[in-house]
Amino acid sequence: TIQSMADPFVPMLTLCIQHGDKASVQQNNEILFTSLQCLGILLKWNLPQSKICSQTLGPPVLKLLQGCCGVGNGGAAGGKQDLRMGCFKALILLISLDNRDRHLSAQTTEQQSSKLPKDASMDETEELLNTPMPLSPKQMKVLISLLHSAILENTEQLSSATFGLIKSIVSRRYISAEFYDLMVVVLKLSVQSQKESIRQQCCQIFLQFLMDYPLESKRIEQHLRQIVLNIQYEYQDGRLSALNLLTSVTTKFPTALLEEHCQLLFLPMVLQLVNDSSSECRQAVADCLMALFRNVGVEKIHLLYDYMVRWIGGGDGDECAQSLQLKRTSAQLFG
Repeated sequence: TIQSMADPFVPMLTLCIQHGDKASVQQNNEILFTSLQCLGILLKWNLPQSKICSQTLGPPVLKLLQGCCGVGNGGAAGGKQDLRMGCFKALILLISLDNRDRHLSAQTTEQQSSKLPKDASMDETEELLNTPMPLSPKQMKVLISLLHSAILENTEQLSSATFGLIKSIVSRRYISAEFYDLMVVVLKLSVQSQKESIRQQCCQIFLQFLMDYPLESKRIEQHLRQIVLNIQYEYQDGRLSALNLLTSVTTKFPTALLEEHCQLLFLPMVLQLVNDSSSECRQAVADCLMALFRNVGVEKIHLLYDYMVRWIGGGDGDECAQSLQLKRTSAQLFG
């Protein structure tokens, strides 16, 4: 068959990548890029040589990626940009293949998370919960640093591969201080990026991070405070992106976790409903509030209603415009 005939090419192409740094990357980037593309197809076929070769490909691909991004190599101009994208895609494939071979599951991660002490340090968390990756811990730090630089470049050509690689790392629930810092940047870009596609990808990645990672309550609260703060962003597109993420949080968070933080979410949303100049954003805030009401228990709904009762009944005859608007907003929420 074609697949059996292709099997001998897997180690040949792997050697090409492994020795790619021994010659000028500038002269060989087209060959290396083509080799990565071919391997991207052949490794998916689960050929006899695929598993052996895929286990050795991670470090040389990272080395090629460093060569593309190196300061001394003039950035990632021209063909280097293609090779750089090819390296990102190759690493996505290697991580996904490694994930498939190890049969990882959310249940396994949750079982391990239950063994984690509440006061565990980041190093202890990494040691207990991280599963082996195609790269060593030291190499993963290098990769995350390169990803940090890549997402800040705001390059349309690279964005799909870059965020695809971040998604694949999140899917493995890889834990490190550097990766947590990268998630902070992803959250910032979910609002500040001028490209809608990037804002959407960042929202998806950060939501998966919030849902799947073993975050302590204090860290979850910090992230939620930042999301709530983002709904006040100066530009409408950014506010809408933050509101979409907040709506996803109120819809998908476990009820107990949502109830724990519902007051943190509710009060800023009501104020934004009062103050936002955009009718589209006000509608998005209203939808988010309705999602919050639908996904918390009766006791918490009564607590939130108490706030609205006080707003409606508070004040005297000499009220400011914002107080009157708050009363009208509370009446609308009751409706």
